[in-house]
Amino acid sequence: MREHIEAARRRQGRAATSGARAGAKEPAGRKLEKQLLQQDNRRLREEVERLKGAVRRSLGQQLDQFGAAGLGTRVDELTAENERAG
Repeated sequence: MREHIEAARRRQGRAATSGARAGAKEPAGRKLEKQLLQQDNRRLREEVERLKGAVRRSLGQQLDQFGAAGLGTRVDELTAENERAG
């Protein structure tokens, strides 16, 4: 059992060393591009979450306006509109 653990540790050490070498070989332009893409992705994810929240709030307000009694009628209207459009 101990032999397997030690062998796994040696493999991890080699993988970490080769990964560090690969990172060092990466051109500066590519590193910068990668960082910019990560920042852009982070910003886009935050914007998506913000927009989802806005949609949830808007739908909640619309549901409150229609009230429980009119919801069935409105669902039927929307379903009919979708069938005509689709």
